[in-house]
Amino acid sequence: MSGVFYNSVISNHYARVELYISRASAEENKSIFDFLFSQRASIEDAFGSTLIWERLDNKKASRIKCELDGVDYFNSDDWSKMIDFMVGKLPKLSLAFSDPIKPASKKIKNLTTAST
Repeated sequence: MSGVFYNSVISNHYARVELYISRASAEENKSIFDFLFSQRASIEDAFGSTLIWERLDNKKASRIKCELDGVDYFNSDDWSKMIDFMVGKLPKLSLAFSDPIKPASKKIKNLTTAST
């Protein structure tokens, strides 16, 4: 689905993998988020652990993420831990959302068709 991305992020405090929902319309983004959130239990079951659900009501985008705290990209001792985290979690995240994202895409197409 356009505007919905899988990202890997590292900082000097954490590493994270996320589904980032950033289409042109805030309304579409929140609709996609809400649709996915309604399936939270089955998505987290498929992922294998809980996720952090950030609707970000004061922003256009929304995000669903898994974070590894206490790592620092400036510390080379943490690099393998961050890489292992991302390599292990990003495919699981993609797989957990692969089925739920299909009806979300159809819902958005219907929403945009109805508004034109």
